[in-house]
Amino acid sequence: MPSAHPPPDGRHVSYRGAGRGPAPQMAAPRRYREIAQRVVRLASELGLETGEPLPSERELAATLAISRTLLREALVALEIDGVVEVRGGAGIYLRGSVEASAPLGGPAQAVRELLAARLVVGPRLAALAARHAGDAATAGIRTALAAQRAPVTGLSDPDRELMLAIAGATGNAALLGVTDYLWRQAAGQDAQRPMGLGHALYEAIAARDEAGARRAMQAFLSFVPA
Repeated sequence: MPSAHPPPDGRHVSYRGAGRGPAPQMAAPRRYREIAQRVVRLASELGLETGEPLPSERELAATLAISRTLLREALVALEIDGVVEVRGGAGIYLRGSVEASAPLGGPAQAVRELLAARLVVGPRLAALAARHAGDAATAGIRTALAAQRAPVTGLSDPDRELMLAIAGATGNAALLGVTDYLWRQAAGQDAQRPMGLGHALYEAIAARDEAGARRAMQAFLSFVPA
């Protein structure tokens, strides 16, 4: 039987039993589409015009009887579609005509599904990294975090490199492959995040704080720029 822990130098390992156990719940990534449509219908019912604010995030979540995390996923999808604009500290504004908004679908839908999948995989990935990362792997995450200051170019994607470093720290080659796919396919869709979000993520992993790493990754991936 292979060891459940990666070697101390942080090298990637492959697990024969990685596919065993209960299958992950995959329904969650699709529910945000339904919520996005409900937000659009609510804006129409309220008679909102382009440039007018929607109710606050808290009010929307209460009205729709959903969590704020799920609401944020829907708002990310609507921002990608150009329907709303989320302004940090200022609210959510209608960017385009609700009547003219196309149904969610096509290439934009594929991007939304990838981003939603990241929200499912990322927090668990961070928790596993906090559990298994050795000194070398933790140093690799710190190096990748420093590269976050560099702009995204055709040859580099700082977010992807950071996520790959975290995936590598889990010691699970299958998770590394999944992470590479999720961040390669939606390259260029990541917002410029405050450095504090990345530092909080690194600190939780380095401290072997699994719950803190999970929360920090959720905050990192849910960030919506002003």
